[in-house]
Amino acid sequence: MKGAATLALDGRGIELDTVFLDAGGVLVNPNWDRVSGALRAHGVTAAPAALEAAEALAKRDLDTAELVPSTTDAGRGWLYFDLVLDSQLEKLEKPDPRFFALALERSGSRAERTVHVGDLYHVDVVGARGAGVEAVLLDPAGLHAGADCERVPTLLSLAERLRASP
Repeated sequence: MKGAATLALDGRGIELDTVFLDAGGVLVNPNWDRVSGALRAHGVTAAPAALEAAEALAKRDLDTAELVPSTTDAGRGWLYFDLVLDSQLEKLEKPDPRFFALALERSGSRAERTVHVGDLYHVDVVGARGAGVEAVLLDPAGLHAGADCERVPTLLSLAERLRASP
């Protein structure tokens, strides 16, 4: 995400410049039937075909005669993201707060203006907090009602909250 936004967390507004997103379980969900079913269980109607069509549109935007020969798969990933860190390559696994500190350093972000979105409480939330970063738990099944952190059922709901912020 580029540009400042405000996100209401626990009744307070946090000015954000940066959003970190976990890959597995947050960004990587190619089974659209499964995703659609999970959304439906939480009152959100999104047909698998519509989800698949959205992915197809993104692929179309990346699949141009000019872009493909001049990039690799890894390089094309940068067109949607400013920074990609792989814990295996960095030799740092979450919840180690050094992983988040490295992400902050490489992105030029400040902890107090960053939020991390992940799907595992003890990996993502605890790890981010250890580095002074706010955390939001992606909880599509609503299984973490007692968690001491902000929860969202979908990335779309988080994006809508960011868009609606003053």
